[in-house]
Amino acid sequence: MSAPRSAVSPMANWIRRLTLPFYLGTALLYVVLIPLTMFAFPNTTLTLTMIILITGFLAALGTLGDALVAHEQNKSLESIDDEVSS
Repeated sequence: MSAPRSAVSPMANWIRRLTLPFYLGTALLYVVLIPLTMFAFPNTTLTLTMIILITGFLAALGTLGDALVAHEQNKSLESIDDEVSS
């Protein structure tokens, strides 16, 4: 027999539900900040700023990709667990 599932706290459910929208929002924020920086600070040296923003954008995309893969793996593990328990 398999061990019974432990109850998940409401806070854990809230975090799990909002993780993907948070990562997506972070990536979209970087997309908006790159041209906004060029518009707001046209007389400064933009090289370092652009490197930082583009690096942050790529990191946000990588994190979003990792979260999507983990989400899909969790769904498949839950379906396997449901099949085994029934």
